[in-house]
Amino acid sequence: HYGEGFDVTEFPRIHSDWVSEVKYYGSLRGFLSCAQCSRCSLFLSDASGTKMKYEFSVPMGISCFTVFE
Repeated sequence: HYGEGFDVTEFPRIHSDWVSEVKYYGSLRGFLSCAQCSRCSLFLSDASGTKMKYEFSVPMGISCFTVFE
């Protein structure tokens, strides 16, 4: 998808519950998102979704996170 003056990348069906938080971190060169679901509690990916994808699972999910850069 393309917007006016920027690219948009969609990551469908990553989390199986509502997303609690999404942030971009320049030091990681990627986005972090979390949800209170056990299948994919925390997700890390580069902006394009092609170079880096990490999923972390926690039984009760994750409601928030902090990264110290």
